[in-house]
Amino acid sequence: MKSKLFRSPLACLSVIIGVLSLHACAQDGTLVSGAVSNVGQTKNTNALTPSLAPVKRVLLISIDGMHQQDLNVFVKSHPDSSLSQLSSSGVTYQQAFTPGMSDSFPGLAAMLTGGTAKSHGFFYDESYDATLYPAGSNCQGPLGAEVDWTDFMNQGFDEKVGFVQVPGNTDGKHPFAPLDLTKLPLRKLENGNCTVVYPHDYLRVNTIFEVIKQSTGARTAWSDKHTVYEWVNGPSGKGVDDLFVPEIKAEAVAGSGAAYEAVLSTTLIYDDIKVGAMLNQIGGLDSSGIHKVGVPVIMGLNFQALSVAQKAASPGGGYLDAAATPDTQVATAMLHTDASLGKMIAALKAQNLFSSTMIVVSSKHGQSPIDRRKVQHVGHFSALPAFASFKEDIALIVDDSTAMIWMKNHGKAAALAATIKANPDAFFAQDVLSGEAMTALYGDPAMGRTPDIIVQPKSGVIYTKKGKKIAEHGGNSADDAHIALLVSAPGLVAKNVHTMVNLTQVAPTVLQALGISPLTLQAVAAEGTLVLPQLGL
Repeated sequence: MKSKLFRSPLACLSVIIGVLSLHACAQDGTLVSGAVSNVGQTKNTNALTPSLAPVKRVLLISIDGMHQQDLNVFVKSHPDSSLSQLSSSGVTYQQAFTPGMSDSFPGLAAMLTGGTAKSHGFFYDESYDATLYPAGSNCQGPLGAEVDWTDFMNQGFDEKVGFVQVPGNTDGKHPFAPLDLTKLPLRKLENGNCTVVYPHDYLRVNTIFEVIKQSTGARTAWSDKHTVYEWVNGPSGKGVDDLFVPEIKAEAVAGSGAAYEAVLSTTLIYDDIKVGAMLNQIGGLDSSGIHKVGVPVIMGLNFQALSVAQKAASPGGGYLDAAATPDTQVATAMLHTDASLGKMIAALKAQNLFSSTMIVVSSKHGQSPIDRRKVQHVGHFSALPAFASFKEDIALIVDDSTAMIWMKNHGKAAALAATIKANPDAFFAQDVLSGEAMTALYGDPAMGRTPDIIVQPKSGVIYTKKGKKIAEHGGNSADDAHIALLVSAPGLVAKNVHTMVNLTQVAPTVLQALGISPLTLQAVAAEGTLVLPQLGL
């Protein structure tokens, strides 16, 4: 089948995440390979693929911000590294992409549910829902709520100083911040009662933690950067036995006025906190290291250091060129993260678990632009002069390396989309998604949660003022969406796969490896998501 050419990242995206075909996209968004039907399939086979040895547990790792280029460069230059060791007994997917909206929430949701935002409902960590009531409204007044699933939701958040004040955070080991229930959106029940909407209530479909828990009763564990990540439990709220969520926005050193993520050095300390919890879990203890509970069947965490290093405008931040040659901060972050992986591998071997564990290394999102010479901060989308006449029609705009627009009146979306398309330079826009194309990819905006318009800016453009960051994520450019994906497991041999794959395929692959039907995931059943190829599953 001959491939068609698209110069638009969003046009390319539409075939990347569609259930009818999968394609590979070049750096400029061009569609470069033919279609592979996946309708009705739940399994990939290949006669030359070795049989996967029995998998008893899965270790799931997200190195946030890691592009496939980062993985390739690091493994080539560090042949004795932990990542090189894993790749020598695993499959590296050279054409792995997020399903669009390359941010932490939709990226992790893709990995854990097997679906896109059309199924799981997360478009960003901040969004709008026209079916909910604002926090503090007691379900009175007009419907429509900004939903800010960030550190803002924590008790102790201080908007003036920009970090979370965590009571008792003096040892720097367990900076937990409880959710502030007064900031959660509200929903009116059929009986007329008004109730808060927790993050796990906002998720529309089940997760692999929930399925594993319900199917086998096995222990589960996950670690992430904010308390709001309790949504990984799934809609039941009970999928994860050991949820370890130290707050990355907590003050790293008491009295310093700076959060862990402020600079690379304290972000490395933050990552080490979570690695320590993981080592406890591999040793059969809970994350605190106090209680003997047994080793989880599925466990994982995200690393933050690379993402911080990629964004840093300070000396050594980002990359030296478009080929992702790391500057000193990125190099340091990769080395430290690799050493942490080595500790986990050593712990698995010490417990005689390594030979029966599948290890998945990927990323919730990339970071753009890689080439810092392209960086162009143009200010927030809502502040662009060309946008002035539409401000009264807007419910919410969320912007970074993309701009998502929710309209008060959906009927006015077509006019705004047409204006942006007709004046791309004034909006710094490369592409615009709206109307029927939006509905096909992400659902009907009229149902309440899907944005009316998504604007993909020109390469290098970030819709913020110039500041401390030289890169961002959230959009659909190749630098945002082309992420690393490596699966290492017993019985596998080193292989590079160039077939286009999607981050959503991780979830059904994990279940299939553990002997659980992928179709027990609601998003997999709805979207027809395949297991990853060349694994012998």
